[in-house]
Amino acid sequence: SIAMLEAMAAGLGVVATDVGDSAQLVVDGVGLVTPPGEPERLADALGTLLDDAPLRQAFGAAARAHVEDHYGVDAWFTQLRALYEEVVAGNAAA
Repeated sequence: SIAMLEAMAAGLGVVATDVGDSAQLVVDGVGLVTPPGEPERLADALGTLLDDAPLRQAFGAAARAHVEDHYGVDAWFTQLRALYEEVVAGNAAA
Protein backbone atom coordinates (compact mmCIF):
# COMPACT_ATOMS: atom_id res chain seq x y z
CA SER A 1 0.00 0.00 0.00
CA ILE A 2 2.96 2.37 0.44
CA ALA A 3 3.59 2.20 -3.31
CA MET A 4 0.03 3.38 -3.95
CA LEU A 5 0.48 6.29 -1.55
CA GLU A 6 3.77 7.21 -3.21
CA ALA A 7 2.16 7.13 -6.65
CA MET A 8 -0.76 9.20 -5.39
CA ALA A 9 1.63 11.69 -3.74
CA ALA A 10 3.35 12.01 -7.11
CA GLY A 11 0.03 13.03 -8.64
CA LEU A 12 -0.81 9.76 -10.33
CA GLY A 13 -4.25 8.23 -10.39
CA VAL A 14 -4.11 4.57 -9.45
CA VAL A 15 -5.92 1.36 -10.20
CA ALA A 16 -6.12 -1.08 -7.31
CA THR A 17 -7.70 -4.39 -6.47
CA ASP A 18 -9.93 -4.40 -3.40
CA VAL A 19 -7.63 -6.38 -1.13
CA GLY A 20 -6.07 -5.34 2.15
CA ASP A 21 -6.25 -1.59 2.67
CA SER A 22 -6.41 -0.71 -1.02
CA ALA A 23 -10.04 0.43 -1.02
CA GLN A 24 -9.39 2.63 2.01
CA LEU A 25 -6.48 4.35 0.25
CA VAL A 26 -7.97 4.63 -3.23
CA VAL A 27 -11.24 6.38 -2.51
CA ASP A 28 -13.81 7.30 -5.14
CA GLY A 29 -12.53 10.00 -7.46
CA VAL A 30 -8.87 9.32 -6.71
CA GLY A 31 -8.51 6.13 -8.72
CA LEU A 32 -10.31 2.97 -9.66
CA VAL A 33 -10.84 -0.08 -7.43
CA THR A 34 -11.71 -3.46 -8.87
CA PRO A 35 -12.88 -6.64 -7.15
CA PRO A 36 -10.28 -9.32 -6.47
CA GLY A 37 -10.14 -12.29 -8.80
CA GLU A 38 -11.56 -10.43 -11.79
CA PRO A 39 -8.64 -9.75 -14.12
CA GLU A 40 -10.93 -8.56 -16.93
CA ARG A 41 -12.28 -5.74 -14.75
CA LEU A 42 -8.75 -4.84 -13.69
CA ALA A 43 -7.69 -4.71 -17.35
CA ASP A 44 -10.73 -2.56 -18.20
CA ALA A 45 -9.93 -0.14 -15.36
CA LEU A 46 -6.31 0.14 -16.50
CA GLY A 47 -7.46 0.71 -20.07
CA THR A 48 -9.92 3.38 -18.96
CA LEU A 49 -7.24 5.27 -17.08
CA LEU A 50 -4.68 4.91 -19.87
CA ASP A 51 -7.08 5.97 -22.62
CA ASP A 52 -8.71 8.94 -20.88
CA ALA A 53 -6.11 11.69 -20.31
CA PRO A 54 -8.52 14.17 -18.65
CA LEU A 55 -9.73 11.47 -16.25
CA ARG A 56 -6.13 10.44 -15.54
CA GLN A 57 -5.17 14.06 -14.79
CA ALA A 58 -8.23 14.61 -12.58
CA PHE A 59 -7.51 11.43 -10.63
CA GLY A 60 -3.87 12.45 -10.28
CA ALA A 61 -4.72 15.86 -8.85
CA ALA A 62 -7.33 14.35 -6.52
CA ALA A 63 -4.91 11.63 -5.44
CA ARG A 64 -2.23 14.15 -4.50
CA ALA A 65 -4.71 16.25 -2.54
CA HIS A 66 -6.02 13.13 -0.78
CA VAL A 67 -2.52 12.11 0.32
CA GLU A 68 -1.71 15.62 1.53
CA ASP A 69 -5.00 15.84 3.45
CA HIS A 70 -4.85 12.40 5.05
CA TYR A 71 -1.20 11.31 5.14
CA GLY A 72 0.86 14.49 4.98
CA VAL A 73 2.89 15.96 7.81
CA ASP A 74 0.10 18.31 8.86
CA ALA A 75 -2.43 15.47 9.02
CA TRP A 76 0.02 13.29 10.93
CA PHE A 77 0.73 16.08 13.41
CA THR A 78 -2.98 16.75 13.94
CA GLN A 79 -3.63 13.05 14.62
CA LEU A 80 -0.65 12.79 16.96
CA ARG A 81 -1.68 15.90 18.87
CA ALA A 82 -5.24 14.57 19.25
CA LEU A 83 -3.83 11.33 20.62
CA TYR A 84 -1.63 13.17 23.14
CA GLU A 85 -4.58 15.33 24.23
CA GLU A 86 -6.70 12.22 24.70
CA VAL A 87 -4.00 10.56 26.80
CA VAL A 88 -3.46 13.68 28.92
CA ALA A 89 -7.21 14.11 29.44
CA GLY A 90 -7.48 10.47 30.47
CA ASN A 91 -4.65 10.85 32.98
CA ALA A 92 -6.17 14.06 34.38
CA ALA A 93 -9.51 12.30 34.91
CA ALA A 94 -7.81 9.47 36.82
